[in-house]
Amino acid sequence: MVPLRKQLEDHMVRTLRYSPERVSRAIIQSGDNVLLVYSRKTQRWEFPGGRLESGEEYKDAVIREVFEETGLTLGAVLPFGAVYHDVVHKNAQRVRFVKRYFLAKVDEAKVCVPKDSNEIETVSWFSLPEVHGLEHVSLEAQEVHLKIVTRQDRPFRVTHTTMY
Repeated sequence: MVPLRKQLEDHMVRTLRYSPERVSRAIIQSGDNVLLVYSRKTQRWEFPGGRLESGEEYKDAVIREVFEETGLTLGAVLPFGAVYHDVVHKNAQRVRFVKRYFLAKVDEAKVCVPKDSNEIETVSWFSLPEVHGLEHVSLEAQEVHLKIVTRQDRPFRVTHTTMY
């Protein structure tokens, strides 16, 4: 039996004429602190993660990406929510990002060093109030942060569109 997620992604390819970009991100908590990475590409603080490789599952991708970006080896990760982000370019090209978030907890907020310094400038732990006051935080990280602060542990879905 084909999983519902795969059926929906196949439907997008057939009807919308584009393939979704699949992304997996981790919300890593240690007590009341969360781990963020500063992306060289976007010049913003984000939750660690990235695009899935061919044939890779979301859960496997988040574990791989977190290790590459922070050096942390995650054990158990739990599904936390999803963000669907449509990007429409001036030439009418449309890209949908399907981003799945996973929650992981670690006992100690260890110092983390990115394995790939081409993508990630720095890695830091922040208290939840600090995240709210940070400059250069991605809109998506702010939305997910709100879900954490308000203790919305049930799955969520956020959809937004950006036009260039």
